Amino acid sequence: MVADNQVKIKAINRKNERLFTVFMFDSGPDYVSEGVFRIVDDSTGLMGFGNMAVDIVIKPQFFFVTPFSDGVASFNEGGKIVTIDESDRHLFIDGGKWGFINRRGNIVFPVIFDSASLFADGKARATIGDNVFCINKK
Repeated sequence: MVADNQVKIKAINRKNERLFTVFMFDSGPDYVSEGVFRIVDDSTGLMGFGNMAVDIVIKPQFFFVTPFSDGVASFNEGGKIVTIDESDRHLFIDGGKWGFINRRGNIVFPVIFDSASLFADGKARATIGDNVFCINKK
């Protein structure tokens, strides 16, 4: 992996072909969670996951994804990225719907939630409208 003049971390192969860009989180590259980190396809802006062996583990296909937690990551469709300050490093997702994927990239909960937390101890908090749910991975 190399850094470019725009302070982006890019994975390249031996032919100097760009494979993916590491998602920038706060002041640096995304952190490794459960062996993978978030990546971005520069041409589409879609997110997926890569690993330190410079492999694409889950191809970029999601508008936004959270890090994996308890073997599950949430993803958003239809939302809008809102930056909190001029640095563009602090952001949140406004709107859209949330779902969950497993480590193979398979959808384990469909995109129906208005909000979704990370999984911890096999459970996550999710909302649909004013209804709050505690969901488990089963």
